[in-house]
Amino acid sequence: MWKWGPFIYSAREASRFYFDKEPSRLTTKEAIFLASIFRSRNISVLPLILTEASK
Repeated sequence: MWKWGPFIYSAREASRFYFDKEPSRLTTKEAIFLASIFRSRNISVLPLILTEASK
């Protein structure tokens, strides 16, 4: 189960909770923030997102 916070289980919910906007309206910095708090036992996506954001 991927989780961004208490009872926040999707990118849309996280975007609305932290920034009060739809995911498609997030800035690069906001998206990186969400990726940095993204919780998973088996995978860390932050290095991939930071690599893509730096291009």
